[in-house]
Amino acid sequence: MARTTIFVPNGTRVRSSAAEIVAAWRRHTGRIPAQFALGTAQHESNFTLNEVDTEESGFVSKGIFQLSDEEAAEAGRPKANLLALEDATEVFSVLCERRLQRLIEAADLNEDNLPADVWAYLALAHN
Repeated sequence: MARTTIFVPNGTRVRSSAAEIVAAWRRHTGRIPAQFALGTAQHESNFTLNEVDTEESGFVSKGIFQLSDEEAAEAGRPKANLLALEDATEVFSVLCERRLQRLIEAADLNEDNLPADVWAYLALAHN
């Protein structure tokens, strides 16, 4: 079985605009650049809000940032609609803030002068 991708509810892809993604991101975090969220949305779903992927293992990821229900629960939003931009952005920003803090602490980084490659490490932490 290969990975399957569907677009709910009717098989038609629904995309968000870059401006909408940036605006939503800025409502939830000021520390992580909006370019990070935009790049992640492009990489994970090509800006698609209603994508649901199921891996061979059975792992299911949803929405613009390809998040799981388990990640939503981990972020304190177990009932989040991961197919909605605002909910997905809130969940993803909470997870990214936590992961960034762990990177800062593990690498003993200066929080006020983060190295440029920290964003690559943060992206890897998503996978």
